[in-house]
Amino acid sequence: MKTIHVHGLELGRLDAEQLLDLLPALANRGVEPTLAVLISPDRTRMAGELFSELRCREIECHALEYSWDLDPRLTTGLHRILEKVSPDIVHVEGATGELHGTPAARLKNLPVVASRNGSSTASLSRLAGRGLTAVTPLITRIITASPGLSDEMAHSGQASREQLASVAPGVAPSSTGRERRGSLRNRWNLRPDDQVILSAGEFRRDQDHSVLLEAAARLRERAATPNRTRLILAGDGPERDSLREQIDGLALRGEAWILQDDSCYRDMVSAADVVAVVPSDHPPVRAVLLAMQAAMPVVTTQLEPLSDLVADGVTGVHVPARNPAMIAAAFSRVLEDPMLGAEMGRMGRHRQESYFSFERHLDQLTESYSRCIAACRSAAGT
Repeated sequence: MKTIHVHGLELGRLDAEQLLDLLPALANRGVEPTLAVLISPDRTRMAGELFSELRCREIECHALEYSWDLDPRLTTGLHRILEKVSPDIVHVEGATGELHGTPAARLKNLPVVASRNGSSTASLSRLAGRGLTAVTPLITRIITASPGLSDEMAHSGQASREQLASVAPGVAPSSTGRERRGSLRNRWNLRPDDQVILSAGEFRRDQDHSVLLEAAARLRERAATPNRTRLILAGDGPERDSLREQIDGLALRGEAWILQDDSCYRDMVSAADVVAVVPSDHPPVRAVLLAMQAAMPVVTTQLEPLSDLVADGVTGVHVPARNPAMIAAAFSRVLEDPMLGAEMGRMGRHRQESYFSFERHLDQLTESYSRCIAACRSAAGT
């Protein structure tokens, strides 16, 4: 089976780490994966690092740069790549990847699998503006991270019920863990008694890092003793400068900061006491799974599929999106009771290993590929 993965790298480093896990694992199962990345000029360094590592593992890689994500030359460029690679199936991910990879694949009569981690009903107008609703009927199978998300997407009209299927997400087993905690905390100039809230990912408005800063300010107001809570925002993106201004405006300097660290997220999460993933849209599933794998309690929004991954009150705490008071209360609940936080972390790791293992993810993903290829060939009479 030959696959080509067309990806927009729109969530940054977390996406790159997932591809580094996924593509070599597929190759180990006898699949021949190829990667085609659509990148804006500010992503070329990340793509270069990703390609270097994948090529060392004998994964073929292609890149198409763009300055406008609706540029039709991306579709024609992808069509040429498909001519060269001759895959059996095309897997598209990210809005840009889906928008251009889908028509390029259908021009070759190839089946298309699209990964959608979820976007709120309110974002449908933006998707329509970018042409995604036009290409959706061309997609063979849309895979989601939970049955609840599939139901939500069908109900909101983002896809037909027949197109949707859930594939359990997963992350590769980790050989690193708590042993990195001390070295990272020293590097970040943290004291042993500092309580660390970590949120990592792309700094975009729909990831709501600004709401976390407001929650941190509320935590400081509630503190009965000198505040030792530290909020670390690890990543980069278009909202970085405005977040720095907000830190100054809330007088949080020294208590909250933006960290640009080349460590992978799997390592960084080991230095935390609680992990925060509170987007109002486009949830970063990998960030939650890595926190669970590292036995960290997770505070997350009631957004599918995050609410399915994190069991409220068991492996973490669900909070309403864009509600700093409720988010601050959830942080207090976990940080003020270390035994509760440790138990939530332990249960989270058990839940990840039981329901969201990497092997289960690979089993379900390759089965979805095989079914789509068989259906396409049957319809074509081959």
